[in-house]
Amino acid sequence: MLSFVLLAQVVSGGLVMGGLYAMVAMGLSLIYGVTRLLNFAHGTFVALAGILGSILFSSLGIHPAWSIPLAAATFFAFGFGFYNLLLKSVMKHDHFKMTIGTVLITIGAFMVIEDLASAAAGPVQRNILLPSTTIAATGGIVTTIQLYVLLGITAVTVALHAFLKHSWFGRAIRALTQDQFAATAYGVPSELIRGATFAVGTAMAGVSGVLYAMTLPVDLHTGFILTVKAFTVIAIGGIGNLTGTLVASILLGVTEALVAFYVSSEWAPAVSIVVLLAVLVLAPRTDFITHR
Repeated sequence: MLSFVLLAQVVSGGLVMGGLYAMVAMGLSLIYGVTRLLNFAHGTFVALAGILGSILFSSLGIHPAWSIPLAAATFFAFGFGFYNLLLKSVMKHDHFKMTIGTVLITIGAFMVIEDLASAAAGPVQRNILLPSTTIAATGGIVTTIQLYVLLGITAVTVALHAFLKHSWFGRAIRALTQDQFAATAYGVPSELIRGATFAVGTAMAGVSGVLYAMTLPVDLHTGFILTVKAFTVIAIGGIGNLTGTLVASILLGVTEALVAFYVSSEWAPAVSIVVLLAVLVLAPRTDFITHR
């Protein structure tokens, strides 16, 4: 009985982490699906938002219920400016130059952000320590924080799905994802949509960061690890496939939790690398790998 209770706790923790990975990956997938940009700074945006959310909570007493919409708005504006100032001009080049340019720009961005944020906030790990109680459920134990995070992830996922499916902006995003030339020919303002899509994806990174800091300690070195996990999820789930992204994220989160529990916590971070390599070797025609 004890082993079942422990297993239920491990799986519940994996579900929470999988949901967080899904949030990060959805934003990155949305950006890549429309702009074709590989944003290696995406995970750093997540980590930065988590650090800012923890500082707002510890120093000013701002609850995550308020800092989450604040992070969404702030990182939306930041993402829109980041795209238009640094990435928009690169989009005019051919595919090879665009890819090299965006990789260099986004890698440079996360290095600069790490240095500046470390100088301003210090290298220490930070989190949002909310009061939490345990709840017995289905033979296992979950915390109220885990439930809050899962509810937040569910709300954002449902809102994003409805936004992409029913709004004009969502239809424009889907049109550009499927055929950018035809969408532009039919009057879709492609440049504006690309910038706004990058901003929406970055806003999701902001929300993900605050939710992540409510669950685990975060520092700027967490960012690159989250980027790798997001790329792994996208490679498995597919570009723009919210259902596939969610399923792949949950599988990754639960697998990491089980590896940490049954093998060693030191091996858990390597799971995403192993999975990504397996996809590259065994499924080389995955959409993310071959998409042009």
